[in-house]
Amino acid sequence: MPDLPYLEANMNQSVLSKLSILTLSVFAFSGCAFTGSLWDSSYRKFPEPVLTEDNIHSFGFTKPDSQNLPANRLVMLGEKIAYVTDITPQHDLVKVLRTTELSRPFQIVNRYGDPTKLEVSLYQNNNNRFYADSDTDAGKGYLCLGYYFQPTDKPALKKREVAILTQLGFKLSGSPQAIEEQKAPYKRCYDTVSGQAYAMSTPLPAEYRFQSPLPVTIKTIKESVGEVDGAALAGAVLLTPFAIIGDIIMLPLTPFMWPRGSKI
Repeated sequence: MPDLPYLEANMNQSVLSKLSILTLSVFAFSGCAFTGSLWDSSYRKFPEPVLTEDNIHSFGFTKPDSQNLPANRLVMLGEKIAYVTDITPQHDLVKVLRTTELSRPFQIVNRYGDPTKLEVSLYQNNNNRFYADSDTDAGKGYLCLGYYFQPTDKPALKKREVAILTQLGFKLSGSPQAIEEQKAPYKRCYDTVSGQAYAMSTPLPAEYRFQSPLPVTIKTIKESVGEVDGAALAGAVLLTPFAIIGDIIMLPLTPFMWPRGSKI
């Protein structure tokens, strides 16, 4: 029969083992709950973006003496939002916007020359800053434009327009097969276009809309770590379309859309 000290030692080890298991179980459970709490907290700081659709109906430049908007900036007019970019008249993209000598509009494309939609990321907690691009690479955004010729285009027309595109910095882009089949576009990519969005109290009047608008996807981010607090677009002071238009010199024609009744 085991002596008393031996029994006491075994009992102590058994109790300690059970206490250790209980402690580890509680710690593991608490750790999961703590980790989950941190995850939930992070998730609240980085909510899923809200996706909506908009159409860019026309382009213009804010006047040098603009009263409501930053002066001398390229503006994209949407349904009820004016996207005032940081682009000044000296930007290379402006040369493309002012081009009226081509027979068809440009298209928004990705880095490989494939047609895609313009995406606008709108940060409501950062003074309604937005970033517009059509593709990204290694975290860097790009706004790419493509110009497609048709196999039926006359050689003289193509020669003239290729000269214009080359002068604007566009290059033939595509696979050897696409180039051989005349399906590859002339393409140029610019850095992400950024700026600030201004809400309009009513939709843009019909007389300032082109027949074929430029569709865009709006990705609204309502909060994010490190951003400066500012008025949300929904709560910002609403400007009437005419107050905004009064501060803008409209571009008579844009390379993405054509006025009503025009022929391509």
